[in-house]
Amino acid sequence: MKPTRPNRSRPAAQAGRAGWVSACLLLLLACWPLAAAQIDEQQAKLEQLRQRIARLTEDLHLDRNRLDSYQNELREIERNISQHKFTLKDLEGSLQRRQRLLERLEPREQQQLQRLQRHQRLLAQQLRAAWLMGEQNRLKMLLNQQDPSRIARLLKYHEYLNRARSRKMQQLRGLLQELEQTRRSLDEERQRMAELRGQALQRQQQLERDKAQRAALLEKLAAEIQDKDKQLNNLKRNEANLKQLVSQLQQTLQELAVQQSQKTPFGDHKGRMSWPVKGRLGARFGSPRAGGIRWDGVFLRASEGSQVAAIQPGRVAFADWLRGYGLLLIIDHGEGYMSLYGHNQSLFKKVGETVTQGETLAQSGSASLHGQGIYFGIRHNGKPLDPAGWCR
Repeated sequence: MKPTRPNRSRPAAQAGRAGWVSACLLLLLACWPLAAAQIDEQQAKLEQLRQRIARLTEDLHLDRNRLDSYQNELREIERNISQHKFTLKDLEGSLQRRQRLLERLEPREQQQLQRLQRHQRLLAQQLRAAWLMGEQNRLKMLLNQQDPSRIARLLKYHEYLNRARSRKMQQLRGLLQELEQTRRSLDEERQRMAELRGQALQRQQQLERDKAQRAALLEKLAAEIQDKDKQLNNLKRNEANLKQLVSQLQQTLQELAVQQSQKTPFGDHKGRMSWPVKGRLGARFGSPRAGGIRWDGVFLRASEGSQVAAIQPGRVAFADWLRGYGLLLIIDHGEGYMSLYGHNQSLFKKVGETVTQGETLAQSGSASLHGQGIYFGIRHNGKPLDPAGWCR
């Protein structure tokens, strides 16, 4: 986690930052027409202002990095939860398979026990019959010289009886071994099921901890934007900041008499200018957006890193990060016309530089809530215009 920054009101801090950005921009622009004798003095003041801008920019970066850190941790937790759910599902399947095996083994154990008891009874009967007949009866028949055929039958009967007794004894031993093996299998399966249940419980507990951790992170993120009302206020504040910035730029640049490199006025090119980036419209001018407000420009979908070009010649009036618009670049085209390019990945121009038509200004980004692409707007004396009526 990033270290906690000193406690201060975020709205007040953001308002202060917006004010400093605007004030610094105005002072920067005001420095341009100064006489040569005043340049050294003004540049010293400018350096101080730049240092303050750098500190404010660092604060903004810390805010964004902290939010990025929360989002990265949230993504890792989501992955862990998904993995735990998959593992739990696999363990549940193993438990069900072993339960079915136990259900098959337990009746088998009962059947073997019944067979063992039945053979025990038969063996007891044979032993009792052998004991009743006894070996003395066999000797007595031989000594009394009874009918030889009858004696042979009796001897044969004794032989059959002994063989049957031997087979039953062997079967009994086999049944005993089989029963013992079955019992061992049952014990092993029961032990394995206990281990699986323990693993499943551990996974479940880990899942609950991850859920609690995710809830804590979500609570931190929710603290940044507490509810829908605050989200609405953020959107309206972003819009107000941009309008205020454009208004300040208009007032200042009107006094600077920007030298235009184009021969014809900006308004004469209406409907014939190219879009600043190759892509398709993701949001149209005037269409509803979150928070009950409407788009004051368009959102052009484009692959991350696409080249963003100037629609007409002009001078860069603003090139910095602005809340709600990311890395924003504004070009003044004279006669009150401005073009705005927001949500860029990187900016290639600085304030005060002149640009030509089609010159690369920036690379499109992917940090917008609307996906990959840029925000594009046109203003005339601070009033938003529909870019679709100007570009083709």
